[in-house]
Amino acid sequence: MNNIFFPLQKLWFAHVVILVVSNYAVQLPVDLFGINTTVGTFTYPFVFLSTDLTVRIFGKDKARKIVFIATMPALVLSYFVGTLFEHGQFQGWANLTEFSYFVFRITLASLCAYLLGQISEITKVETVVAGTCMFLHFRQYARYIFLLCRSLLWNQ
Repeated sequence: MNNIFFPLQKLWFAHVVILVVSNYAVQLPVDLFGINTTVGTFTYPFVFLSTDLTVRIFGKDKARKIVFIATMPALVLSYFVGTLFEHGQFQGWANLTEFSYFVFRITLASLCAYLLGQISEITKVETVVAGTCMFLHFRQYARYIFLLCRSLLWNQ
């Protein structure tokens, strides 16, 4: 097996798995210290970490390819998993025969957010890596934590 292509497959698979899990987890509400949010709030940031790893290993051109290649399988799998487990409960295989507008909205919104967010993230990470400024690198991860906290507080 080609040693360069094998890590590319693993990172592609990681992007797809994280997206599918996050799209399912957004259907699971959770109350955390009086703040209403979803489990997806905690799973989706892993997409940014996998993108950071992808850019550092392969550079921005191959990272963009991975993002685009992972988009359609993640969209289809997210819809199937979301339809089977709509509202966090197994609905049965027969539920796949009906179109679920609820799951489709989640999947489509996730697709748009994933593409826009990851393409801008790839450009930003490449700039930070090229500059090798540790302060900017630390600031990037501090921004992730800030955005996570803000999204938790905003959902009240």
